[in-house]
Amino acid sequence: MSGRQQHIDMAAGIMITWMILGHIESHVGYSGVFFRIGQYLSFFMPWFFYKAGMFYYDRKESIKVRINREGKRLLKPFVVYSLIGQIVYYICLAVEHNVTFRSFVYQPLRSLFVAECLPGNGALWFLIVLFTINILAPYILNSINPMIIAISGISIAFSCYLLSISWFPCIVPNFFAGIVFYVIGYWLRDREKWTSTIIISTLIYILCCYISYPSIYFHHNTATDSVTYLLYFPASIAGIVILNNLCRCVSHHLSFSVFTWIGENAMNLYVTHWIILMALKLVVLDICKIQNTTLIFWIYLTTMVIILPILNKIINYIKVYMN
Repeated sequence: MSGRQQHIDMAAGIMITWMILGHIESHVGYSGVFFRIGQYLSFFMPWFFYKAGMFYYDRKESIKVRINREGKRLLKPFVVYSLIGQIVYYICLAVEHNVTFRSFVYQPLRSLFVAECLPGNGALWFLIVLFTINILAPYILNSINPMIIAISGISIAFSCYLLSISWFPCIVPNFFAGIVFYVIGYWLRDREKWTSTIIISTLIYILCCYISYPSIYFHHNTATDSVTYLLYFPASIAGIVILNNLCRCVSHHLSFSVFTWIGENAMNLYVTHWIILMALKLVVLDICKIQNTTLIFWIYLTTMVIILPILNKIINYIKVYMN
């Protein structure tokens, strides 16, 4: 499977939109009806690992070539946009009069070690995990049955959850949880549109929603309880299959949609949205000191809608110019 597919771009657009809205919510502390409904899309991180698995194919290339290609695609934006975000973060610290060794050096280094990201762009941890999975995928998928990988991945990630060690690097549970969805995406890529797959996925998803839809904080591998944690995997896979098939049906009748455009430009929107959040914190909270949560939310959302397309156009122009 290769090349752009409209239904995948549409699904990616929905997932990126929900992720950005979720990050706005967490930064602002705003929670409304929309966000309570939106918990049923909490498989947005698994979706991106699943999608990467869908497009995996063994190129029969050396590890050096693979590292070079994935480094340019994933590690380069990680470094560039982490540094830009960190500059904004340090400006915020200066405005808050909070420039200490702990805030300026220790906390960023600890964040990089434990959370595989810098505080100036906390969303970029995914790039590190996906890079690691993409490098190791040929060796894993060519030697181990996908179902064994999935069961092992859940077991190790769940063990990390039970241990709950604060200083333990998140990349370990992130990798093993991520590889679960990666290999399932690889295994289901030609099967997810089967009628049997759709029916089983729908029944699993409805059952999970009836029980109480399980949602975990994927990055820091946390959940309200063990049952919720374990249910998250089948519920997320079922939700992904349903979303992909819904987008497959809808995309046949649309020549263009906002979500498709967002999906086509997902990387640019993903790497820049946290930087905008940091800049908004500086202006709205630190300088203007606005306190009305609802007002702050709408300022953040409106600014995102205006600024993200502009930044996307600038980034695309720079990419073309540099090439």
